[in-house]
Amino acid sequence: SQALLFRTLNIRTIPVISVVILISTTMIAIFIVRHRLLSVDIYISRYVVFNSLTVLIVGFYLLTVGMITFGIKSLDLPFNYFFTTLFIFISILALVMLLFTDRLRRKVQLFINRNFYKHKYDFREQWMETIEKISTKMSLDEIQRTIIEMVSETMGAKDIRLWLYDPVSRDYLITMDKLVAANRHISRTHPLVQHMKKHMGPFMINEFLNNRHNKDINVLKEETKAVLCAPLVVGQEIIGFILQGDNPAGEPYGQDDFEILKAMTTQSAVQLKNIRLTQDLIAAREVEVFYRMSSFIAHDLKNLTNSLSLTSQNARYNMDNPEFQRDTINTINNTVSRMKGLIERLSTIPKALELKRENVELGGLIRNAIKKIALPGTKSVTITEEIDGVPPVYVDPQAMETVFLNLLTNAYEAIMGEGEIRVRASESHGNANITIADNGTGMSGDFIKTTLFQPFKTTKKGGFGIGIYQCKTIVEAHNGKFEVESVEGKGTSFTVRLPVGEGIRSV
Repeated sequence: SQALLFRTLNIRTIPVISVVILISTTMIAIFIVRHRLLSVDIYISRYVVFNSLTVLIVGFYLLTVGMITFGIKSLDLPFNYFFTTLFIFISILALVMLLFTDRLRRKVQLFINRNFYKHKYDFREQWMETIEKISTKMSLDEIQRTIIEMVSETMGAKDIRLWLYDPVSRDYLITMDKLVAANRHISRTHPLVQHMKKHMGPFMINEFLNNRHNKDINVLKEETKAVLCAPLVVGQEIIGFILQGDNPAGEPYGQDDFEILKAMTTQSAVQLKNIRLTQDLIAAREVEVFYRMSSFIAHDLKNLTNSLSLTSQNARYNMDNPEFQRDTINTINNTVSRMKGLIERLSTIPKALELKRENVELGGLIRNAIKKIALPGTKSVTITEEIDGVPPVYVDPQAMETVFLNLLTNAYEAIMGEGEIRVRASESHGNANITIADNGTGMSGDFIKTTLFQPFKTTKKGGFGIGIYQCKTIVEAHNGKFEVESVEGKGTSFTVRLPVGEGIRSV
């Protein structure tokens, strides 16, 4: 320190300094051995190391810039104040841009993890963070976003997509992303899903490619840029999976990546399962409440029936009495009025849908439904149809007529003033497709996603929210599919897809 501060060195102090250093070093060694400090694990958090290294890099960078500037002055090189200031400013700006680059930050983190720690991740910290983030989410939308963000932050990857199993379609459907139709719905028979069932853990997609699977997998890889797959497993059930792209730092995925990803997906899968079970329980309780309410309405109907029965019995003896005739007419009118009110309020959810199937010509079935729909004169609504040329289907005619009546009624009610209802039937890919479209008020995407197919939820005054739910239930009982497209202010289109030539299915 004396030499650095004063540029002088006293030779006579060297022996004393050497003895002092020797004694101090010996005492430190004895202290370390006596207290067994060599076996003590000293842990410095990755956050501290990362920020310390960042400060060191910044300091070294600025020192270099300063030395260059100092060298220019010391060597009496041509000095221009403007260009020197501009050089320093651009240097600092470049440093700031580098520090905020994800790729550089990721490389620094990888350097620290590789050279300062045994493992790439702090598993305890990551596990606690995963539990904290996931356990507080109580809706599917929230937990889906959290899973993608969590994996992206932890592993640094950007191309992350999540598929979840849909019990209705029995396919894996992508969430929060738009892909081509072939990749939005991934079947349970897809080679990727079959490999997940055998592996039940994260794996590199290229590991199981062969000539038979190359086409299916490559189509998926090209659009998603995926190299890593991680299933979401609960017990032996795969409720979803993640496809993940390359690490932006260029670091290949290793065992530590697989282990941390499996820990995160396991916790996420458990929470997803809990959310779905909770939703099923809530739906079951709503149905239970509805059945209880139906029993009260049935009781009212019974009382009305008894009133009519009593009137019928008295009519045998008092039919010639004018006063009795007036009372009877009033009683019948009141009873009919009350029964109509109950019928309008009551919608039914069958506990077990019993189908009586037969070969049915769809054109005739749809025309019967169109004839039965009541179109009051308060609106100017036209119905156009293109329903010829569709092969017969094996369905319950009464149940399917109920579906078409409900859809036609909804289309009519959605039109304000003048409008058009278009009914079209066609055949494609082994399905009979019936589309009923209107140019009415339409529905929002959020309403379709969260409310439309839920029983007891409706925007209609006095409605029960059962009609569309009932349609969907009947169509799916026929092993069909029920789809909807809608744009607010432009209209709605419902499509019923029924398999052609399929036999009886147990319900």
